[in-house]
Amino acid sequence: MKRKINRIPISRQHFLSVLGIALLFLILVSIVGDPVLIAQAQGGQSQIFGNRLSFVGYWRVQAYMTTPNPSISYPNWAGGPTALGEYPNPPFIESGPTKACDIDCGLHPYGAWGTSSTGGEHVDTTLWLGAGGWYKYTSWYVNNNVWEADFCSGSGCTYMITGNLGTNNLHMIGSGGESSGVRWGSISTASATYKPYNSNDWYSWCYSSTALVNVPGGSISSCSNYSWTATWQ
Repeated sequence: MKRKINRIPISRQHFLSVLGIALLFLILVSIVGDPVLIAQAQGGQSQIFGNRLSFVGYWRVQAYMTTPNPSISYPNWAGGPTALGEYPNPPFIESGPTKACDIDCGLHPYGAWGTSSTGGEHVDTTLWLGAGGWYKYTSWYVNNNVWEADFCSGSGCTYMITGNLGTNNLHMIGSGGESSGVRWGSISTASATYKPYNSNDWYSWCYSSTALVNVPGGSISSCSNYSWTATWQ
């Protein structure tokens, strides 16, 4: 699968220190505004994210997401990633719901990852999601620089994809909506939690910055009870 990998620039470099990340973050925000977690959107691609930066880093992120079901057709798609990554380029790993009209126009979970030179994606067309339904998505560090993305429902969690990101620590998490340039309606994130780098403790989180790219009239709600909504009607 190449759909999401093709829409993500793969020129990202892993920063050598958390100080470097902090300085670049502050400089770029002062120049271009809020950061985009996973990618600078290209062409007609569109994104609305709530992001959180940590100088310490992250080992895991998870959240419940609603399932978008916009009126779209081939070759368009819409989705709701919850992700770990760096800024402003890969590596990253994410999972979420998608309406994949570039595949079968079904509602499915997916996982994707990318580095500066490679990546992968898996849309599980054997699993069907309910329109507007809530499901949990999580991405986490396994070992030896390998990360995994999963989908969870009432039946348990299902493996989506793994990738070697060349690092055991990522410094930004985010969750929201994105598409091939089509309006998705509303995609909500709820009960957002994370594990810090080198820790097994869970923490709830709200976003500290937002990114709206190629979404005229789009918006993101304020974070309330660790939940928010990315809207593009």
